[in-house]
Amino acid sequence: MINKEENRFILLMILAMFLWGAGWPALKMITTQVSFEVLTFWRFFLMIFAMIPIVIYIKKPLHVKRASLKYIGINSLLNVAFMIFAFLGVKEGSASAGGVMITTLSPLFTFLLITTLFKKSLTSSQIMGLFIGLVGGFIMTNVYENGFLYLFEAGNIYFILAALTWAVVTLVAQSSHSHIDPIHFSFYIAIVATFIMGLIAIDSDIWVVFNQGSEFWLPLL
Repeated sequence: MINKEENRFILLMILAMFLWGAGWPALKMITTQVSFEVLTFWRFFLMIFAMIPIVIYIKKPLHVKRASLKYIGINSLLNVAFMIFAFLGVKEGSASAGGVMITTLSPLFTFLLITTLFKKSLTSSQIMGLFIGLVGGFIMTNVYENGFLYLFEAGNIYFILAALTWAVVTLVAQSSHSHIDPIHFSFYIAIVATFIMGLIAIDSDIWVVFNQGSEFWLPLL
């Protein structure tokens, strides 16, 4: 029997996947309006303010252990790389392909890294789940009609790189949990990633976003 807490968890996961899916067409809508440096900077900057109410809600004092600094630094760089790959992929390819390919390939890459780096074997149910997800991804991206090489065309190669990057993000985040609260971890990543993107976008006009209208700001938010 599924208890009340498990039901709540399932509903939250469904909501998370809905928001994840909605984010891809939203990103597609604004990729042509500003450069990836500017867009990625503002995505991380807004993430800081989105995290503040959550940080306040969990009522845990903010502090950083020295052991957690390397995880924050690594995942900040990886998050920046993921955002850039996602932007370039959506700009050159299809938003729907991005949502499907990254969602399908990230777990596969994660498990492959686990089995390779940590010598852990997969259970039969995990193998079956990955296989079903991979087949579903191929169906949704019409690989059977477009051919296997379609995965490496246009922006799809960026989606593959994004999926691989996110797999590493997942493993680093998992390793960090013994050193820092996951919410605090995400909050500090937003701060560091904003700083990194600020350096990358230093020669770009980051204030150009204020010349945009609601057709830009609504998808961004």
